[in-house]
Amino acid sequence: MSLFFFCIIGIIILYTLFYTKDFFSPARFFILLYALLLGVYFLQLSKLQTPWCFTTHLLLWGSMLTFIGGTQICVLLFQIKNPLFTFSFGNIKASLQEDARNLNWNHFSLVTNTCIVIFILSYAAAFILTKEIPAFSRYPDVARLNFLSASLPTNIGLFMGPMAMMLLFEVILFRPGQLKEKTMMFVLMGILVLLYGSIVTRTDMFRVMFFAVLLYHYGKKNLSLKHLSILAVTGVILFMIMFFIRTSTETFETFSTFLKMRLPPKLFWASNIYAYVVNNFWNFDFAVQKYVEGNSSYPFGYGFYLLRSFFFLTQTEGFFIGTYGMESIMNPMITRIESLNTIVYVWHLYKDFGPIGVFGLSFLFGALLSIFYHNTISKPSLVRIGIWSIFIGMIFLSFLNATWEFWFIYLNIFIILLAHRKIQLS
Repeated sequence: MSLFFFCIIGIIILYTLFYTKDFFSPARFFILLYALLLGVYFLQLSKLQTPWCFTTHLLLWGSMLTFIGGTQICVLLFQIKNPLFTFSFGNIKASLQEDARNLNWNHFSLVTNTCIVIFILSYAAAFILTKEIPAFSRYPDVARLNFLSASLPTNIGLFMGPMAMMLLFEVILFRPGQLKEKTMMFVLMGILVLLYGSIVTRTDMFRVMFFAVLLYHYGKKNLSLKHLSILAVTGVILFMIMFFIRTSTETFETFSTFLKMRLPPKLFWASNIYAYVVNNFWNFDFAVQKYVEGNSSYPFGYGFYLLRSFFFLTQTEGFFIGTYGMESIMNPMITRIESLNTIVYVWHLYKDFGPIGVFGLSFLFGALLSIFYHNTISKPSLVRIGIWSIFIGMIFLSFLNATWEFWFIYLNIFIILLAHRKIQLS
């Protein structure tokens, strides 16, 4: 099975490069991502991996097919409506450069600097409240959670860090300026990366990386196979750096033994990366067998999980979890192995509306993403490319987190619109 998925990856990459297509169209990126993940999963390197039940296959493959179906129907409708349209990186690049010349960079800088100040003040306040920095703590992973939850204002403010990095990267790429100004921006970017990196949270760093890559991809030079390889290696290195900070050296061997890995001792370090991929699929099968095919009843959210970010910000999430037995963001009900508590996006669709959610929402998300993507490439602008970069980050993280449940995604979109003066505050 692994060979089959890796062949799919090779075919799509060659086709995309040969015909100068876009790696980041929703269907193509989705297929590449899940072909890679499933190719790794079916290596079967852990003895804990058990065959999936029939319902797991039905829900997983059905969701993926309906998502792709939603995108392709919209592609067909777009082609019918715009028969003369031809995808061109050159046209997109020219449109973004023209948009950059007309952008009010003073207003953009004001929003960017505000994000930076809020982040630094929140970082300082969280440090005062917790009296430690996660990266230098004896127990970094516990310290990270304490740091992020020091208070509601600092929790919101800390997520201005990734937002500031995104806006700074847009300034570096597109704002006309002298070398001295660009150098100062790079220095400021480095400071933010070091500060936010010391919180040892990985998902936001990956989102920033995808944002930067897509802006470069559309605005400067479309990605080649060499760029993709460098991106993949950088992602693995970033993941491992964070893991090294969070854990001790002895953990590698313990973790590998615990997972019953079929690996030689020299490769024990790879157990963590492998587990972070495969546990999302075995947790899904575990949840399906426990709640769909088993006798346990799951507390359907009927929109609660989909709108969790709203309940978090209004401080009512705890009420629903405590009163109605809803599942927390840590997914304790479906975790097969403690600490490996993430799960593929299909379950997040199921837990609100059951099979209707799996197939209906998959189709709807595929269609909406495709509509936004085709509007973006047919009428490119910096604000649309920025929002599309956030959506790509959401697709990437869908194999372990339902990013739409996190409030900071909506904050990111709001601030991008604000920086580009699509929203104005009186």
